[in-house]
Order: sequence, then structure tokens, then C-alpha cells
Amino acid sequence: MNSGTTAGEFGSRETLHRLWTFFKNQAMLLEEVQSLMKGSEDPVALAVLTLLYAATDTNKSIALLAREEKMRDTYVLARTSYETMLNACFILTEGEEAADRAYRHALQKAWRDLHRELPINDTTVYIRHSAQIDPDEDSALRDAIDEFTSKRGREITSWTPAPLRKRIEKVGLKYGNRVTKGLQFGLLAIYRHASDISHGTVFGSMYAVGLTDASGPPKSPSELQQRQRENLCMLLTLLGGVVDSLLHVLGQYLGVEDFVERSERAVASLGQEPWIQT
Repeated sequence: MNSGTTAGEFGSRETLHRLWTFFKNQAMLLEEVQSLMKGSEDPVALAVLTLLYAATDTNKSIALLAREEKMRDTYVLARTSYETMLNACFILTEGEEAADRAYRHALQKAWRDLHRELPINDTTVYIRHSAQIDPDEDSALRDAIDEFTSKRGREITSWTPAPLRKRIEKVGLKYGNRVTKGLQFGLLAIYRHASDISHGTVFGSMYAVGLTDASGPPKSPSELQQRQRENLCMLLTLLGGVVDSLLHVLGQYLGVEDFVERSERAVASLGQEPWIQT
């Protein structure tokens, strides 16, 4: 079907392919960096390596969905990838204290997974594991449970009290505005709409088919495809920028510049895109 767009326009299939290639190459570069952290006993490296594996896995799924022009689900995974990479930047910024807190959060959450219940009206459903672990026999587990339990006895679900914006601020204070720009754009342009789509709101559903656009709803199937490709182009560009931010932080942490320079060249090449030149 003819979309009515030229090859150089933002949202054309040709532009989407070029930006898909840019993002995929950035994701592959991030995957390469994992090998530099393997074998380390540093708690920061261990926590971040776990997040790098997670981000790489999600980025591969994003590449698959974006190639098939599945905008809605690409948005959802874009949020997952974004927050995973931001958390890696944050732990690298805060150091061992943040890494240890992330581990304690994981420890107590794994224990809580063994026995859960959900009462609604007159019915309660349960999930119970056969394993029995007494936290009073494990001081580290007991401390982690207490740390992530409120005064009212409820689970504290967030691994860090720092909201996303504060995490970006702290990264910026240590590594500078050049590093945080990609993180800022990601939070501004990805998180809000991805949240509504993933939560199944009416707004999220309307947004995905262009019904909230200021220019009015799409007038044809081809126009809807064009708008969705524009969103995909935006997501792939921004996520590639988030990878660039993380690579800069990793470069300073590891004392390695090669992959940072390769990412910088890839980001700089976007300046030659026809839709930027016009």
C-alpha cells in the first residue's frame, strides 16, 4: 500500500528501516560491552550486568516488533528497556550502596513470591510454594524484609525511593548534561504514553490509533500507518539515544573509550538524515 510519503520523510518505510538499523546497532554495541564486565566480583558490576542482560533481551524484542510495525507493543517494551537502562546508569552513579539496596530488594521480593494471596469480595486466591524458608533463621533475609516493609506492615514495592527524575538528576550531577540528554528525552517522550498503553487505558488505546492527535484522527488506513511509523521512528531514535547515555556511563566506569566513540559516531550520523536536513 502506498503511504503517500517519500523515502526521506520521517515515518516513511525507508526512514523507519534506517532508524531500525541505528537502534539495532546501538543495542548490539551494548550487548558487546557485557563481556567486559563478566567475571567481576564487584557488587556494582554484578547488579549492572544483570540489567544489561535484561535490556539486551528487551531490545531484541523491540527490534522484532518495530520491524513488523507493531507500534503499541513497541511502546510498552520501550518503557521497559528505558527504565532498565536508567537503573543501570543510576546504580553506576550511586555505587555499591545502590547495588546492595537493589540486591536486598530482590532478596525479600523472591521470598514474598513463595506465599501470596489476594482477597476480593468473599473470595481469596492463593499462590503457595512448597519450599519453607524461615526468615528468622537468615539475618540478611530478615533485614531485607524489614527494610521493605512499611510501618503498616505493607510491602514497599519500589527498589529505590528516588523517582525517575531524581535518578536522572543524580546521573547528570556525576556524568554531565551530555550523558543525561538521552535519558531526559526518553522520560519525556516515551514513559507517559507507554504507561497508558501498558495499563490498558482508553487514552492509551485512542493514542495508538491517532484519535488524540491535535491534527485530527487519521483519514485513511494508509494515514494511520504513516502516523504509527512516525511514532516507531521516534521510539527507535530515542532508545538509541538512551543506549548512548548508558554507554557513556559504562565507558567512564570501565575506563574504556572505544565503544563510546562508536556510539557517538552513530548518533552523529543521524544529523545526515533527510528529515533533519529539510
